[in-house]
Amino acid sequence: MTDYAVTKDWPDTITFDRIHALARRGYRACLGVKGDDSGFARIDLWHPRTTGPNAPPKLTIWSNGIVATSQLLWPAKHVPQEDGSIPDWQKFIDVADGDIFRNFVDTVPMPTLMDLYVRPGIQHARVFSARFVFGFSLCGIIAAAFLLIGKLAG
Repeated sequence: MTDYAVTKDWPDTITFDRIHALARRGYRACLGVKGDDSGFARIDLWHPRTTGPNAPPKLTIWSNGIVATSQLLWPAKHVPQEDGSIPDWQKFIDVADGDIFRNFVDTVPMPTLMDLYVRPGIQHARVFSARFVFGFSLCGIIAAAFLLIGKLAG
């Protein structure tokens, strides 16, 4: 069996280290997302905190270690550009920018109990209520149709 030296400088090692760091701050992976033909694999990440002034952005981490977003990485540090565009340092973190990545991870707030349990529970209750009302209405309509057919036939 051949021995391989694993170094911290390989892009896949950097990618896994970054995924673990983001997961410790509350990010979760969206697995099963259809890939594209860019030649790199990716994992989309989302954070349970979706509201508030410091809501972390949805991220994409590529197999080469680059972290990217279409939102702002640091909303508090955003200075609007003259042309209205987002500067590159607010959209992605390169593999070589280890200090910038650690700075970003340190600014990501941990999810609270409200983010993890209360808001999802309320959302599930809303969906359940809507389905319950729809099912109850459908049963009422079917029962009324049978009554109408019974009166017309009899």
